[in-house]
Amino acid sequence: MYSQSQKKNIYIYIYIYIYIFIYCGIQIFNLLNQYIYIYIYIYIYIYIYIYFFFLFTVEFKSLIY
Repeated sequence: MYSQSQKKNIYIYIYIYIYIFIYCGIQIFNLLNQYIYIYIYIYIYIYIYIYFFFLFTVEFKSLIY
């Protein structure tokens, strides 16, 4: 389905998203120190959104090619 370079590119994108996600999480955490529970819910929501976004784009690409 995928060549090695395509798989490598997908993993690079995933790592970039995870890095940005963690970095943004730390920034939000600094801002919302007193609102820790709101922060946790936002964090989980964003994580699920990114996870499903990647899941569907990968599956969609595999359907096209």
